[in-house]
Amino acid sequence: MISAKLAEDLNLGRIRLAYRPSFVSPLGLVPKHDGGWRRIHDLSWPPRQGLNQGIPDTWSAIEYMTIDDIYEQVTQAGLGCTIIKRDIKDAFRIVPVAEDNQHLLAFQWNHSTYVECCLPFGLATAPFLFNLFAEALHWILQCLLPVFYINHYLDDFIAITRSPPVSDPTGPFDEVYNEVTDYLRIPRNTNKDQQGTCVTVLGIQVDSIAMEARLPPDKLCRATLDAAAALNAASLSLKQTEHLTGSLAFCSRVVRLGRTRLQSLYTFQAAFPHGRSARRRISHEVRDDLEWWRDSLSLFNGVLLIDPCRRSITHLYTDASNTGQGLFFFSSKSISDCWLAHCHQLHPSNAASLALVQDAHAHQVAHAHINTTEVDAILQGFLLFSQHWLHHTLVIHTDSSTAHRGLSKGFLHGPPNVPLKSLLILAAARDIQIVPHWLPSQENKLADSLSRNNFQEVANICPHWQDL
Repeated sequence: MISAKLAEDLNLGRIRLAYRPSFVSPLGLVPKHDGGWRRIHDLSWPPRQGLNQGIPDTWSAIEYMTIDDIYEQVTQAGLGCTIIKRDIKDAFRIVPVAEDNQHLLAFQWNHSTYVECCLPFGLATAPFLFNLFAEALHWILQCLLPVFYINHYLDDFIAITRSPPVSDPTGPFDEVYNEVTDYLRIPRNTNKDQQGTCVTVLGIQVDSIAMEARLPPDKLCRATLDAAAALNAASLSLKQTEHLTGSLAFCSRVVRLGRTRLQSLYTFQAAFPHGRSARRRISHEVRDDLEWWRDSLSLFNGVLLIDPCRRSITHLYTDASNTGQGLFFFSSKSISDCWLAHCHQLHPSNAASLALVQDAHAHQVAHAHINTTEVDAILQGFLLFSQHWLHHTLVIHTDSSTAHRGLSKGFLHGPPNVPLKSLLILAAARDIQIVPHWLPSQENKLADSLSRNNFQEVANICPHWQDL
């Protein structure tokens, strides 16, 4: 297989026989997503002495487009906009390497020494150098196609129709795209062409009719199993950690609340000693985040609503006291609404007054610090009502600075983190976008009265309530 690929590259001028002493590195094969194989040049060998180790990290740093850019552009382009995806064939292999540097990219095969004449897969700076070329193509296309949003992720080019819509956007786009790539002699990989209102971008299915982003079911299942398997292990290798982190980072393109649950994995991965055989014990922080991922993904249906305007807005008010917890919620048209303006519309079925002497859970909470009971009050709201909040924007009003900080950061130290973690699992699983809001205690009178089981005050505030 390698011999066949080398013969093809030799014919295309992408490699040549070496004619002076060269720096030789080994070859390898890695599987491609389409079932084929890609030849790579292991320029990180030997360990700590390979060519890549002599290249500063700053020479290979790239700021890629994100899937959030696509979500925003689809939202701005409007319902039913057309998404077009095109792919450049052979990517790195069409960018030449300066002749003076080719001797650094040598390999041996069948008793002959060859050098790379084009960027090889395995060179640390190859993505950065190719991206300079892709940026130029991006700029040309954007200038020639101003009615489209143009994006690229290395060799993938994604175009989205702007408003006003073009009657047949694919034809005009391809006319320009094909002419430019032909002129620049850029090979096109037409097997990966996609267009329409439902297109896979960066592995995520983006649907401009439903205004949804969907995680492929197989990837969702695989990531759930990976997180569970890691939790059953006492230690992980670097390769296992890289695979796990990559899998969960991919899921975070749709599970947005999971993005704050990746940092511990990145830190854990960066601390590995040199050597692929090394293993590290799983830290408490990593285990905590893996539990969050496992539980969230096992409940998640894989769907993110990408248009904020299509999300219903719900307001949840909570409070806790020494005797109980109180909460209520209502729907509105604005995230800035206040419960007082909706007082006459509040319904007792959307409220709860939980005494801390009713059950074992309440007995445990009753002896907890007020910070924990405040966060737990929000969790109780999720346990009771979050099935009604699928794909909602949920404004959570609390007079607890601890709860507000935890909702803002996604993490708290100590006991309050336990209920916070549980409610964020439910929020992620039901695609609930949380907007935390702190308010003074005097503006939280109804939730306060509910937390104290002060039904006389509740009746004064909401006289239309007969009972809870």
